[in-house]
Amino acid sequence: MNRFGTSSFLLVFIAFLFYSSSSILHVCASQYPYLQQVYQSCQGAQWLMSSPQYCSTSSSCISNQNCCWNTSYSACDDFLVTCISGTVTEIDLGSQGLICPFPGVLTQFSQLNELKMNYNPSLSGSLPSNISSLSQLQTLHLRYTGLGGPIPASLGDLSSLLSLDLTHSQFSGSIPSSIFSLSTLATLDLSHNQLSGSLPNTFNSMQSLASLYLSSNNLNGSVPSTINQTSELVSLYLENNAFTGELPYLGNLTKLKYIDVSNNQLVGQVTSFPPSSVTIQYSKNNLYGPLPSIPSSVTTLHLYSNDFSGSLPTLPSGLQYLYIQENDFSGSLPTSLPSGLKELNVSNNNFSGYLPSSLPSTLTKADFSNNNFLCPIPSNISFYANLSCTCPAGWHGNRTTCTKCGIGEYSSQPNSTECSQCPAGTYNDKQGQTSCTPCSKGQYTNNTGSTSCQLCPAGYYQPDTGQEDCLQCPAGTCQPDTGKWSCNPCAAGYYSTAGSQKCSVCQPGTYSGKGSDTCTPCSAGTNTSVSASTECSNCPSGTYANSSGTILCTVVPAGAYSSSGATDYTLCSPGQYQPNSGSSQCDSCPAGTFSNTSGAIKCLPCSPGQYSSSGASKCSLCQAGYTNNSQSTSCDACPAGTFNNKTGSTCQLCPAGTFGNVTGLTACYSCPAGTNSSQGATICQPCPEGTYSKDGAAQCIPCPAGNFSNTTGSSICLPCSVGEYSLQGSTQCSPCPAGNFSNTTGSSQCTACPVGTFSSKGSSSCQLCPVGTFGNQTGLASCFPCAAGNYSDVPGSTICKQCPSSQYSSSGSSSCSNCPSGTYPDTSGTSTCSSCPAGSYSLAGFKQCRQCPAGTFSNHSGASSCTNCSAGTYNNQTGSTSCSSCPANTISSSGASSCTSCPSSLCSYDGIRCVQCVTTTSNNSTTSICPAGQYSATGYSPCSTCAGATYTNHTGSTQCYNAPPGTYPVLNHSSYASCPTLAFFLKPFHDKYSSCGPDAQSIVVIVIICVAACAVLIASSYVLWRYVIRPHVQSKKPTENNLAPPPPPSSPSNSRMQVESYVSSYEKNGDDTNTHSFQKPSYSSRMYSSGVTGMTSSYMPSHTCADEPQDATSEIPHPTKLAIFQNTFGNQRTVRNTTTPTSQPSSSQLVFRFGDRHFRYNPMTDDLE
Repeated sequence: MNRFGTSSFLLVFIAFLFYSSSSILHVCASQYPYLQQVYQSCQGAQWLMSSPQYCSTSSSCISNQNCCWNTSYSACDDFLVTCISGTVTEIDLGSQGLICPFPGVLTQFSQLNELKMNYNPSLSGSLPSNISSLSQLQTLHLRYTGLGGPIPASLGDLSSLLSLDLTHSQFSGSIPSSIFSLSTLATLDLSHNQLSGSLPNTFNSMQSLASLYLSSNNLNGSVPSTINQTSELVSLYLENNAFTGELPYLGNLTKLKYIDVSNNQLVGQVTSFPPSSVTIQYSKNNLYGPLPSIPSSVTTLHLYSNDFSGSLPTLPSGLQYLYIQENDFSGSLPTSLPSGLKELNVSNNNFSGYLPSSLPSTLTKADFSNNNFLCPIPSNISFYANLSCTCPAGWHGNRTTCTKCGIGEYSSQPNSTECSQCPAGTYNDKQGQTSCTPCSKGQYTNNTGSTSCQLCPAGYYQPDTGQEDCLQCPAGTCQPDTGKWSCNPCAAGYYSTAGSQKCSVCQPGTYSGKGSDTCTPCSAGTNTSVSASTECSNCPSGTYANSSGTILCTVVPAGAYSSSGATDYTLCSPGQYQPNSGSSQCDSCPAGTFSNTSGAIKCLPCSPGQYSSSGASKCSLCQAGYTNNSQSTSCDACPAGTFNNKTGSTCQLCPAGTFGNVTGLTACYSCPAGTNSSQGATICQPCPEGTYSKDGAAQCIPCPAGNFSNTTGSSICLPCSVGEYSLQGSTQCSPCPAGNFSNTTGSSQCTACPVGTFSSKGSSSCQLCPVGTFGNQTGLASCFPCAAGNYSDVPGSTICKQCPSSQYSSSGSSSCSNCPSGTYPDTSGTSTCSSCPAGSYSLAGFKQCRQCPAGTFSNHSGASSCTNCSAGTYNNQTGSTSCSSCPANTISSSGASSCTSCPSSLCSYDGIRCVQCVTTTSNNSTTSICPAGQYSATGYSPCSTCAGATYTNHTGSTQCYNAPPGTYPVLNHSSYASCPTLAFFLKPFHDKYSSCGPDAQSIVVIVIICVAACAVLIASSYVLWRYVIRPHVQSKKPTENNLAPPPPPSSPSNSRMQVESYVSSYEKNGDDTNTHSFQKPSYSSRMYSSGVTGMTSSYMPSHTCADEPQDATSEIPHPTKLAIFQNTFGNQRTVRNTTTPTSQPSSSQLVFRFGDRHFRYNPMTDDLE
């Protein structure tokens, strides 16, 4: 926190303490009579606490004691009331027998936290509307009193109220809606009053509500849905009212344990109970439908006098009280009730089934009457006495004793006196049945009173239920199993007679369809070779059958054939053959073979030199000059890539390194250089890139390492240039990777650059690492910049040096720099300098910060010096960030480390000087001391506020002090704070910033403004010269060039004035660039006067150029003095006269030339043209 924030906080805190103490004193001073008024108006002498049995000591009230009833027993003076620091905070008058209206004076206790007046039935009247003045009230309990009337709406203004209890009183009217907006209220008990109206739907505002008691009133309307958002609610009591509508969803109330909405007019289904409920009371409403699941935490469940139906859900194991009488529940009671159940009432429902055979030992009260429980009733349970039961169907007997029907018997009506036997076709195998079961399909019984049915035997079936006998399976069907209700048709390939248990299979050579009673033989040309055939098949091609009932067809012999379904076979013709038996056709002899007989099983091959076509019965001879192989169909010339130099021979492949590009060759051609071929080639292939070859090469040779070939068909390889390399078989040379080099041609590899050097891609040599970098590895593509805090100052460095302590550097530095003033290096080799903390300073190059000596301080980091404590302040420690004001009647000078006490007869009001002590009261008028930030000649009123950048932090000041540099006055000139950013620019507008200097931001802004102003000035000057001065000068140039200097006088008798000036010129360099240079020529100006009165003459030579003498002189009329001042604007010079001439003739002139520019000066008018 800065000085301004700290001072502000202290002033506000002091004011608050002053105000609070004043208020408390006022309250304390005024509460004593209020307690006496309550005591007197409510007959305090009759209070129970006034009895001697409570207090025995007799004395009067202590004067001005706030917690005092002014009883006759001093020991009871603070009984029933609590004070804190003299302020009444709690009053508890419960059960004291108060006889009075509600004391309105109680609203005067503005700091009251708790007010309890319970169990005072003679406390009457109503609550005052200004009860909201008890703004600190947290507890208001008025239960069991005679108070009544409407509840004031101002109770909703008690924003700190935690508990409100008005139960068992006489309050009436509606409940103010403002109460339901109290977010802090945890307990609200308004039960047992005469309240009416509906509840507002604003319970979502009552996030602290834990207990809500509104029972036994006349409230109506629906239960608000927002009550589901009171997440802290534990108890909810709304019974004995007139609420209507459906009960809202309460599933979000996870903390709700106790809920009672009984004796209302609620309707609808209950879909869920609060999940953590312990007590649920929904009795005497119009709720209906099945019950949802009951939370396991429930111990008390009252649901009687509703219309709930369906069966009971699972009862919680900890349930103790269950009242569900006068509903419409059905089904059976649980066979095992909760073990801790104490009271149970299920009367007047529709429960059925059997009563539990045992009840919990804890049960003290139970009622099971007016239900439909089944007999028998256990006789050993007293709660079942006087209950009647019903004999259900399947039983017989009277209303107290029932017997189950035996097996084979049944009774279909309740309270039957006897059981009936099951008729034929039905049975019963269990006792207590209400009907007999019909025999299933595939079963039968022909007796009455059967206890089971018989299965239909195999070969029989019964498709219907409840039958007395079974049916025989018809022919073509069968049934192998017993107890079936249908017969299975015989599958194709099978047959059966009537009553068959299974179907018989058809034998090979015969067949049948589905459901057949006989098998049919296969016809000639067909057959079946397997049993259970569904049809006969044609004899396949290559076989035949010449009779009916054939099992297997006969195979056709070799040299013959047959088609499908044949009854015989056919022999092969000449020129055909068939080597295999069972064929469906004969094959033609292939080309190059022949057969000359019928029924041939093979063809004969043609000899070499002979040929034949397909299906030939003989072979033909080849012509001369051609060749063929055995079984040839013709004679052919040797193909390309082969040759044959002998008759009657086979063709041979051209050897590798040769080729044959036409047919019928007797020899192959040799491949030229740069090509190659493999065996049997028709052309030679050019060598690929990266290889070469000589004449007749069978394969190409890879270029050796360091050489390359970048074209196909090369006969030689070329060497790589410097900075490149190649591997064997390269198509081109690769540049050496960055960090490597090669300095010879034909290199097969590159050499890594040594440490301290680097190279780029394709280098023939390595370069030294520049300063600020280093290379500690070989093969570097670039050198590493020195890390911040390090440097390298020589090229080719392999490591960087660490910056010494007190210095720093950035990344890539070639040298280190001293840390600037106000900073210090954290460690040696640092990249940045840290600002000195407040209370210390440093100069440039300091290795560490030094603490400010006693009597000085620095209140910001990065200080280059410490500031003296101002007069009237001091500090006695080193490293201080501020100074302390001198104590009263002590003084100090600037830079003091301690304060000096004033002599006993003097006082100090400003901490700076000792003066005569001033009496503050005279003539009945009070003279006030000047506060901090004001002053006067005496230090007392009337006072003036410090102005401008001054301040005084003492009372009784006689003067104001300048704020230290870099600060400005705050808090009405009673202190000072550091100047804000850019305060320097606010100085013309605010006197208080007059001591604020430029900060870093201000300097940046000033620099930007200066640079912009310079740019504008330069641009304006250029425009002025380019478009105004230069055209004007050039227009006068011809006249000036015609001026000839007059000859010098014969005798220099007059005085001489030496005028010396720097002249600028431009020299043209060889590359046509202009270079600005300066010369210092000497001018000797003389003025002569002739003997003739009034006659004067003057002349001045042109400005000397680079090729003119340096000692050129000219005469200037006496007594004019010219001073030529040098102010550079481009290549111009400003010439002005510092002394106005008084005796010079008007025709006197000076002409100057600056480079290619001419100026005329008139000393009489001091003009330059």
